Amino acid sequence: MGAVVDRWQAEGLAVGTIKEYLSGVRTVLRHFDNDRIAADNRAFNLANRVYVSNQDKSLPQAAYEKAVSALQSSNSINDNRIAAQLMLQRTLGLRKEESFKFSPARSVLADGRIYITDGTKGGRDRILHQISDPARVAIAYAKTVLSGANTMANTMTERQWNALFYRTIKAQGITKQQCGASAHGLRHAYARERYRALTGFAARSRRYR
Repeated sequence: MGAVVDRWQAEGLAVGTIKEYLSGVRTVLRHFDNDRIAADNRAFNLANRVYVSNQDKSLPQAAYEKAVSALQSSNSINDNRIAAQLMLQRTLGLRKEESFKFSPARSVLADGRIYITDGTKGGRDRILHQISDPARVAIAYAKTVLSGANTMANTMTERQWNALFYRTIKAQGITKQQCGASAHGLRHAYARERYRALTGFAARSRRYR
């Protein structure tokens, strides 16, 4: 198992991801009465990470607005679709895959709540109860760029679309090198905004393990 962990590390997988994989392997093997894999992740040089981050990982609002404006103004429908996906990620806190597979007909419930099921991590559905005005604008725009049931071009595979998505946002300056945050920073921005709305306080950096 150590060789497999070494390979995962060489491929650049995050420590947390490797720990999740190991947990899954142990669960499966227990069904076969196999407990030979070390129970302590330190056996694989995967000690707990302990650090304090003072860095806000949110995508800067100015970078987001500049990219969305440029992509919406483009004559390319695929650029327009990526603009919609960025808007959905920022205003609803969707994961990238969730924005790719967002289907207004399937996701927007009769009472206005949003049901997220396609592209969720681990297949865990969720419902968003409080929808902001910017989120409604994002959903309305997404309806104008649909390709079949969702916001990806139906002539491309998800893998092809994923590659196009990253090429496009990189050209618009959305990378850690260019603006200090990746597209995942849209979820950070959404989460911090929701935290402030719910508590009245700005979100603070936290200790991670």
